Amino acid sequence: MVVIAGPSGSGTSRHFPAASFGIASFNVDDRCAALNGGSYHATPVSVRVQAQRECERFIEECTRSQIAIEQAVRAQRVGFTAKMVFVATDDVHDNIQRIVRRALDGGHSAPASRIREI
Repeated sequence: MVVIAGPSGSGTSRHFPAASFGIASFNVDDRCAALNGGSYHATPVSVRVQAQRECERFIEECTRSQIAIEQAVRAQRVGFTAKMVFVATDDVHDNIQRIVRRALDGGHSAPASRIREI
């Protein structure tokens, strides 16, 4: 399992487009856009909350069965591992600038206060 994580504006989706890997994946931002009529712009908080809940359900479904756990244990025994790739900038101001640029290009945005909080 590979988990790609990081604060908004760090480049996680750009540098690690999990959907293009041909594996089960969930991207909260992409799901928000789907729920928001295809737009990444002005995503309501309620839509983000729904997408985050769906992501939690996705993870639960992928790990729910004993078979999934047994497969993970067997995979670990033969050398497979779980990895987390955490992508971040050195300064939150870089994240804010990236998100502002993304919004100006029609992408999704977030308030600077929320980005700092994350």
